Amino acid sequence: MELQLAAVLGSLALGGALLALLFGKWWQPLADADKRVKELADEVDALRARCALRARRRRTRRRPSARGTAPAGSSSTWCAWCSTSSSPPVPTTPTSSTASSSPPAPCTSRAPRSSTPRRRRRRPLLRQPEDLDESDLPAETGPIRAHLIGMLRFLGDCDAALGVWGAGGVGKSTALRLVREVCGRVARFDHVLVVAASRDCTVAKLQKEVVAVLGLRDAPTEQAQAAGILGFLRDKSFLLLLDGVWDRLDLERVGIPQPLGVVAGKVRKVVVASRSEAVCADMGCRKKIKMECWNEDDAWSLFEASVGDDAIGRHPQIFLITC
Repeated sequence: MELQLAAVLGSLALGGALLALLFGKWWQPLADADKRVKELADEVDALRARCALRARRRRTRRRPSARGTAPAGSSSTWCAWCSTSSSPPVPTTPTSSTASSSPPAPCTSRAPRSSTPRRRRRRPLLRQPEDLDESDLPAETGPIRAHLIGMLRFLGDCDAALGVWGAGGVGKSTALRLVREVCGRVARFDHVLVVAASRDCTVAKLQKEVVAVLGLRDAPTEQAQAAGILGFLRDKSFLLLLDGVWDRLDLERVGIPQPLGVVAGKVRKVVVASRSEAVCADMGCRKKIKMECWNEDDAWSLFEASVGDDAIGRHPQIFLITC
């Protein structure tokens, strides 16, 4: 009897131990439920804060017109889920209580754009005009060297047309001829055209001059001639030197490709020489160079360089005229 009672008590003790073990494993998660819920809430708050911060960063990278649209991707789904929760939203600006725990919000203000227009990039020259030495320039360059340097510098700037004006006999034609001779040392053009425009110059007469310089065929009509010139010069870089212009000439009717300037990597430049500054302005020349009358020494130097010492020696009366 005692043995049976001992066996029963042992069984009960073993069963109690098993029950205590099982209930301990089951009860521990239940006892830690509040703690786990609190940890989960903290993780949700941290996730919400990260989503809000990421959304603000994306808004700052957008254009002002697109700020109202929601960001695409998986992060926007999390932000939408967080915004529907019952907990209060994360403030957009950090307060004193949250400044130490959360990173500061990025600045959404943008620097105002400068009202100063951006300067266009100049076309690089093969060589700066100021670097030309005496061996690169003709002998008669001396008196008009400053004007020549200004005209050569025009080949590398952003202007399309240059006006050279002054009284008759001050050296405008000489300056254009020197530009034609020297421009290849500072810039690269496929064609350099020197065309003389007389007082009664018309579109048809100017077309004949251009066709003769380019070596093209004559066309029966003005429109056909313009089409031929345009087709030849359209994809080329050229420098057109118009000498002796008295009135405005419609270069588009002549067949000169428009617009002038730098177009599709091709350079189209025009230099207009006239006695009138107004004519240069009518031809679209924003930049102008005025050539003044020379003094006696400069005029004699140019004459001597152009004619030559031998010619002057064969005509002694030249000295009588100058004296």
